[in-house]
Amino acid sequence: MPLFPKICVKNYDTVGEILTESFPDTFTLDESRPLIFCETPDQAILRVDDTSEALTLCAPDLNHFWTALGDWMSGDLTPDHPMRLTGIPYRGAMLDASRNAVPTIPYLKRYLLKLALNGLNQFCLYTEDTYTVPDEPLFGYGRGRYSDAEIEALDAFAYALGVELFPCIQTLGHFEQFLRYATHADLQDNPRVLNTQKDATYIFVEKLIASATRPYRSNKIHLGLDEPWGLGRGKALNMDHPKAAAECFAEHLTKVVQICEKLNLEPMIWGDYILGHSGENALSENLIAKLPKNVRMVYWDYTHTHRQDYIANIEKYRALGFHVSGAPSAHNFGRIFPDFNEVEKTCAPFADAMLRSKVDTALITLWGDDGHECLNTYTLPALIYALACFRGYSHNPDFWAERFLKFSGITEIQVRQLALLSEPGIHVKTGPDTHVEISGKMLFWDDPFHRYILRMLDNDSIFGETKWRWFRSNASNAQTSHIQLIEKYCLAIGEKTELVTAIARTYRENDRFSARTYASQIPHLMESIRNFYTLYRTLWLRERKPFGLEIIDHRIGGLLQRLEELNRAVTMWADHEIEAIPELAENEVPEGLTRADLAFHNRIFSRCYQLWV
Repeated sequence: MPLFPKICVKNYDTVGEILTESFPDTFTLDESRPLIFCETPDQAILRVDDTSEALTLCAPDLNHFWTALGDWMSGDLTPDHPMRLTGIPYRGAMLDASRNAVPTIPYLKRYLLKLALNGLNQFCLYTEDTYTVPDEPLFGYGRGRYSDAEIEALDAFAYALGVELFPCIQTLGHFEQFLRYATHADLQDNPRVLNTQKDATYIFVEKLIASATRPYRSNKIHLGLDEPWGLGRGKALNMDHPKAAAECFAEHLTKVVQICEKLNLEPMIWGDYILGHSGENALSENLIAKLPKNVRMVYWDYTHTHRQDYIANIEKYRALGFHVSGAPSAHNFGRIFPDFNEVEKTCAPFADAMLRSKVDTALITLWGDDGHECLNTYTLPALIYALACFRGYSHNPDFWAERFLKFSGITEIQVRQLALLSEPGIHVKTGPDTHVEISGKMLFWDDPFHRYILRMLDNDSIFGETKWRWFRSNASNAQTSHIQLIEKYCLAIGEKTELVTAIARTYRENDRFSARTYASQIPHLMESIRNFYTLYRTLWLRERKPFGLEIIDHRIGGLLQRLEELNRAVTMWADHEIEAIPELAENEVPEGLTRADLAFHNRIFSRCYQLWV
């Protein structure tokens, strides 16, 4: 980038203010070299006139203007190197605002700006019950729901970036947060799925759709409809006239689309149920023929690594008469830190498939399964990469790698190290035909008394070469709070795995002296965990409302209390006050355990099935 004075962006209102806050070395609100948007009739190219008097960006519309600014900031757009507009026309992201973490509007503005500078032009918040529905006080109660005013403010900001904001809700399944209330038990088919055989359901669904869309300029709406497990088999089941789940789904989709037509909305849904990708058989040709075709299918797929697999499914949707969008994943769900390696393996071939199949809309998803522990800032590199893929630059690392540090504060090397912390590549056999791939999160939350994960690792030396220790020694030059959090996490997990393993070993060896010595280090480990959480809490509240933080508090508090109890038990055993510690005596690993048995916090922390939660 030429070494000219800072760019003056005071004429761009809130966008200019946030640009200046986010990139103080490049932008200013003082009189200086102005930033000028020059609308060009050339719809296929971005140009820049970069002089000492002004920075003029020529683009066909407002969104491409901000994309051009990001390209200029990255050194990809120069007077001698215009950028041709290629790739998927509509490039979006969906951020989960339902699973424990509800991002604040100020944070979302900063987040959206960075994404718009990388080519984003559509965005939606996934809100199961975290938006306001008049006359429904329990909808989103205690969950940090958005007010209409908050959504209107974000919508206005997105509009200034040329980004289309639209709602993403649910209208069939994933209603467990709301259907738990006795006042709405009559809407249940089962505790998480609406009853499609009740007229009251459609009065309720129309109210949801009208409320969700009210604060938005866009007439698009994502209706959800994914994973309606148990559909038609609960309270909706009429034994005298039973309906198959697929028939219930088809009838429901038709009615919900009719509501959208009444409200002049353009609906889309997750397409998994149509093709039988959510545990049910694919819909029959007879049922498909009855479905409305003015609903867009959002084909989500987070696992395939070959382009042809994606192309095959895209063509299946088209053969059934639907318009289709593609939705890869940022692979942040169920993790404390995202797995960029998995993003790279799956997103690039998906984007290539969409480009070859001329799919016009891509939507990368950021789910928050299991408490949304992964802070949103850590997902920025995955989104920057995905947007580069959507623009056709998946095979050009020089295009996207340099942007990681500029727009997320995390280098490419650190992004890849984070992936190793998330998935360290520790494989343990749990039977002749099964094995568990242990994640960093599993080791972090593993109950220190029972050691359901640690007992699988009988080789102490595995911790001597762990990624946690390697990262600490190689990332200490970076002083941002987000890198400091990673270092604190590495310190806590390294200390915990080594100390707990040593205590269990010395107990089995009946070495009371050594066990007491190791137990005396537990308070230091607890302090390391508190240090991690103190900074984690600070970063959570920079991004998110406080609602949902209580779940993380419970987890951290539970872990600390269990360490306290371990210290107490080992000390009593060392002093012969008790003769056995039954939890440490157990050390077997049952055959047949899989990743699915252990992936979530409550499955790691206890073998008690937590039914009443």
